[in-house]
Amino acid sequence: MHLINIKEKEIQLNHFDLTVILPIRITQHRLNLINQIKNIFLDSKIPKNVNFLIVDDGSEDVYAAKIKSLCNKHAISYLYLNTLKKPFSLARARNAGANAANTTFIMFQDLDMMPYNGFYKDLLIEIDAQELVNKLNSFIMISTIYLTKEGSEVFHPSRRQFYIDKMLVNDTKYIQKFSSGTSLILLHKKHFLSIGGYDEKFFNWGHEDIDLNCRLILQDNLCKLPKEFSRDERNFNNIFEYTGWKSIYRLYGDRTFLKGIVLFHSWHETDQNTAYYSNKKINKKYFHQKLLQYEKSYVPNTTYQLTKDSILFDRYKYSISYTNRLKCRFILCTLYRNIKKYLTTKRRK
Repeated sequence: MHLINIKEKEIQLNHFDLTVILPIRITQHRLNLINQIKNIFLDSKIPKNVNFLIVDDGSEDVYAAKIKSLCNKHAISYLYLNTLKKPFSLARARNAGANAANTTFIMFQDLDMMPYNGFYKDLLIEIDAQELVNKLNSFIMISTIYLTKEGSEVFHPSRRQFYIDKMLVNDTKYIQKFSSGTSLILLHKKHFLSIGGYDEKFFNWGHEDIDLNCRLILQDNLCKLPKEFSRDERNFNNIFEYTGWKSIYRLYGDRTFLKGIVLFHSWHETDQNTAYYSNKKINKKYFHQKLLQYEKSYVPNTTYQLTKDSILFDRYKYSISYTNRLKCRFILCTLYRNIKKYLTTKRRK
């Protein structure tokens, strides 16, 4: 018997250059953000062609000097925006970072995200795996495991599987929640700029990220859109039917999470009464207005990259069964179906 030696193709990671963009504005309420810059280096295996860019959206001079000093110490690029007198804007900061980046690919990340060892190398491998070089409209999304205070304090970047396992078994000692639908995306810089980047009418907290991602989804043509795309209900973890924008949005995070690619959110106190959260309702209303327009103007394309036979649709296929429909849907919907079934059977008799 002759054995055939198959030499595995070696991925040339240096072909994929990436800038990770991290917005910041230090205030008295968020002094902890300065220390969170060090989270980047929890990954001790960062490839040389992965660059980091801190975009300071108008911190006061005393804080800006501290951020710049820390960036210089760790060879992180620093960009200051003279926007102190304006409300903080993640959209503005991310757009400025994308314009300043001199790499083919860009990624948007938050400072309170903690990587595991090898995370950034995995991103470069994933660019090859999803063939992003040839699929200019595609993008990669990274899931997030939110840690509790105790989980954050004992977090170690070499224990990725430990925390993923705790999430899977819902161990609330370490895990607060999980989401596969996030703002953590990687894509071509040119594609990001071609669709206008983030909408800067969103300011302070909320919805600039999901607005961008919904536009990207409509451009990507990954799979057939769910019915009632503009419908907004439930969260990314309890969607059991392929309906509404969240049902396709979460597929992107699922795709990488199935491979163990994930970021960990470090616990910190939040005060919903601060100015940062004051525009939340206005942002949400504006997003829903835009979403309706997206749905009306969408032109379907039938050359999808995957179909509903894909393993990514397993949750939706599972929920089709009558038993699970009873578990997953609202009581009134279940009651309606039972009555309809009863009346149909009675007529046949």
